[in-house]
Amino acid sequence: MKVKSALIISGCVLAASLGVYWIASPREPSPEELYRQYMELSPSLRFGQRENLLQKAAQGGHVPAMVQMAKDIFMDKESLLSEDYEFWLKKAADTGGNPAVQMDVYYNVDLSEEELFSYLTKAAGQSYGPALWELGCIYSSFNNYNIVPDEQRALALFRQAADANNSDALYLLYAVDRLNIFPLTEAEKKTDFYRRYRTALGSHDTPLPSLTNIHELDSFEYEFVLKFLLKSMGANEKVKSTLKNINEEAFDNACKDVF
Repeated sequence: MKVKSALIISGCVLAASLGVYWIASPREPSPEELYRQYMELSPSLRFGQRENLLQKAAQGGHVPAMVQMAKDIFMDKESLLSEDYEFWLKKAADTGGNPAVQMDVYYNVDLSEEELFSYLTKAAGQSYGPALWELGCIYSSFNNYNIVPDEQRALALFRQAADANNSDALYLLYAVDRLNIFPLTEAEKKTDFYRRYRTALGSHDTPLPSLTNIHELDSFEYEFVLKFLLKSMGANEKVKSTLKNINEEAFDNACKDVF
C-alpha cells in the first residue's frame, strides 16, 4: 500500500474513533431563493423578514426583489420618508431595464428633467404603450422639456402607442377621426378603434363615451371628452377650434380646468 493512501485511511480511522466528522458548510441561498422565501410569507410576517430575506435578495442583484423593496417601502409610511424608496426603484430600473419600472421612476422619483426624460425615452424605445403615449403628449403640447410641439411626431407616437394597445391612444385616434380633426390611413379607417379601446381598458376604468353623435352627449360627458383631448393635444389649434365650434361654453369650462 502506498504511504499516502495509508495515511488517509489512518486519518479516517482516527477521526471515526474520536467521533470527529467533517460537516459541509450550509450553502448560501441564492437571491432568487431569498426572494421566493420572502414572497411565500404571509403579509403579516414579511416586515420582520425584510432585511433577512428581501433586502439581501435585492442587494444580490435580483430585480424583482428591488421592485418589491420599493413597493414595501411605499406601503410603509415611516420608511417612505427616507430615500430608500427612490433608491430601490431607480436601481431596479437601471439593473433590469424593465419599461414599466422605468416609467415608475419617471413618475415617482425626484430627478432632473433631463434624467426623467431619459427614463421616458428608454421605456418608449421598448415600444411600451404608456411611455409612447406620454412622449406623444409632450410633443403635442407645451412642456417642461423645451421641446417644440411637433404635430407629426406626436401623431406618429400616438399611432405607435395604439399599436401597443394603449387605451388612451386608441381613444384619441377614434376621436380625431369622428371629429374630422386628422385624416386616418385607409387601414386605420377599417379599424374599430372604440371597440379596441373598450377592450384595452382596465376592468375598473370608466370608459369615455362613444362619439357616434357628439351632439347627444350631456354636458358632463362632453367636458370629459374635451379635457381628454385638450390634455393630450392642447397646443394644436385645429383641435381647439373644432372643439370650440361644437360647444363653446363647454370648451371654455374645460380650458379653465386644463390650462
